[in-house]
Amino acid sequence: MRSIVLSLVILCACQLSLEPEEYTPQLVVHGLFTPDSVWSVRISKSIALEESSVANDLFLGNAVVTVTNELGRSEELEHIGRGQYRTVSNQFPQEGENYTIKVMHSELSAVQATSGAPPLNSEFVSIESVNTGTSDDSRFRMRFKVQDLPGKSYYQVTLFELIDNCNANSGEGLKDSSINELAYKFLFYDSSDPALFYSSAELDEPIDFTSSAAQDFYAAVFSDRLFENAEREIEITFASDSISATQSHFMLVVSAMSEEWIQFDRTVTIQDLYLFAPDPIFANPAEVFSNIRGGLGIFAGYTNHAYRIDHEGNTWSEGAVCS
Repeated sequence: MRSIVLSLVILCACQLSLEPEEYTPQLVVHGLFTPDSVWSVRISKSIALEESSVANDLFLGNAVVTVTNELGRSEELEHIGRGQYRTVSNQFPQEGENYTIKVMHSELSAVQATSGAPPLNSEFVSIESVNTGTSDDSRFRMRFKVQDLPGKSYYQVTLFELIDNCNANSGEGLKDSSINELAYKFLFYDSSDPALFYSSAELDEPIDFTSSAAQDFYAAVFSDRLFENAEREIEITFASDSISATQSHFMLVVSAMSEEWIQFDRTVTIQDLYLFAPDPIFANPAEVFSNIRGGLGIFAGYTNHAYRIDHEGNTWSEGAVCS
């Protein structure tokens, strides 16, 4: 018994000095690309959790950034300030093609990642008024359809309305605008389609086929698990914010999202739920998805199809509305 007590005294008397491991910064890539825009990515570096810094000090302006397509054609992006790199030519990503980004820096390990803007086969179907006479809202029912293509597919649906004043300055919920530029406002919509989910974090949840209650959406996401290699028509309803329903101009955006984009968005959503939980210390922190080999961040593509229609289903162009 005496030997056990002596051993405990010796163990308690030992002091271990645990020095934190020296942190090695990594390259951080943030590049979400679409065939609608030229190449543009932001390059920065990571720092240790206990290290303080301002955002501008983390942006890197002396990196070499190249994007290469499946045929081996490479293009070097040019730094335009605050760690933002942009193509100097008029080269756009192509729908259905994979690209590899490589980033090199003299003080950090090189990184790379691969993704693509998925092919998309969608179609606007119809729009009709559903006013009941019991509400001042101008409500509409809109239908669109998606033809699923081979492979795992992910989609997103957003809805916008052109604000009444074409020259209005942008505000909360509006896209950036200035004089003689169009400004859009996000519209909430509802749908009882079981394929639609509120966020990418819910995409793998069981589908409730028994519920017919409509849910409100801001940007619904869905996968092809209910219509793999088939066509699906989806119906949404919404209220116009326009003063006059007969002057309403809507823009429906159907998007095909890469799996990398979905995984990144899913884990960011889960992390936000953890950070803003009432007792985050008792929850498990989420690790944000990254496909950057050798570094951190995200390089992911998506494809948009935008349908501009008025309250009668007529198409309109941005150049003609405010001319």
